[in-house]
Amino acid sequence: MPPDALASLLADCGDDPRRRDAFMTALFDPPRAAVGDALDGAIARGDLRDDVDRDLLLDLLASLVHYRALFGHAVTSDDEVEQAVHTLLRGVAVDYPGLVEVSRRKDGDPRIHHRHAG
Repeated sequence: MPPDALASLLADCGDDPRRRDAFMTALFDPPRAAVGDALDGAIARGDLRDDVDRDLLLDLLASLVHYRALFGHAVTSDDEVEQAVHTLLRGVAVDYPGLVEVSRRKDGDPRIHHRHAG
């Protein structure tokens, strides 16, 4: 998507609730649901602290990408997304080093991954 496309699309939705709903359903709901499912799995496994606000964490994870896409001032690389996820996980994981080690073993790759399969 071109850097300024999201802002233009969102502006077009400003006074049309049906257009806004279609926009949200097509662009935001699918990735939000996928990340939400991953968080639910992490919570169910006990990987995240009991006091974690799941919806707030979901918004925090998405905010970097959405902010940059909306204002178009910078492209977000996979490495930056990975760094943001690890920064957040350090604050909410029950055992961050253990979580990283499990992720490494599951993937058979010594590099730290931004995903943790359940």
